[in-house]
Amino acid sequence: MLLMMEEATKPGGTARRAAVEGIRMSAKTGTAQVFNTATGRYSDDTFIASCLAIFPTDDPKVIVYVVIQNPRAGETYGGRIAAPVVRSLSEEIISYLGIPRRGDIVATHSGVVTIPSRPEIVIGAEMPDLNGLSKRELLPLLEIEDISVSIRGEGWVAAQTPRPGEPVTRGMSIVLELE
Repeated sequence: MLLMMEEATKPGGTARRAAVEGIRMSAKTGTAQVFNTATGRYSDDTFIASCLAIFPTDDPKVIVYVVIQNPRAGETYGGRIAAPVVRSLSEEIISYLGIPRRGDIVATHSGVVTIPSRPEIVIGAEMPDLNGLSKRELLPLLEIEDISVSIRGEGWVAAQTPRPGEPVTRGMSIVLELE
């Protein structure tokens, strides 16, 4: 049934104005005269225009149904007056739900991000390169006895004194400039 309804959204179909680029849609339009109980006949000037869309055709997730009672815009056919409303609503729903369109590149991700931890800073006989380390990563340096550490600024190490590779001695001062 959905495959037959999909034909209505293709060029020449009654629901072609409901079609959304890149999405397989199945649709059915309707135009009905309203029964007038006073005359016992169907009205010649009172109508109901409708359009129903189901998408994506191959894995339905959404149904959009638009009914316009007694349209006054000079149009009465569901394919002409209700189908464009269905297309507009469907475009918004597709974007909101993130339904992929034909040609979209879809990436999947488990949602888990592993951030490798940096090795602990070890001050041995030579000064290590601390450039690029964050203030948080520098905090263990403040616990080292016999060395004075001064951290200036916020962010990551942009300059250090002494420079990497210089000898480390007891009582020395390390100055780290962060940006």
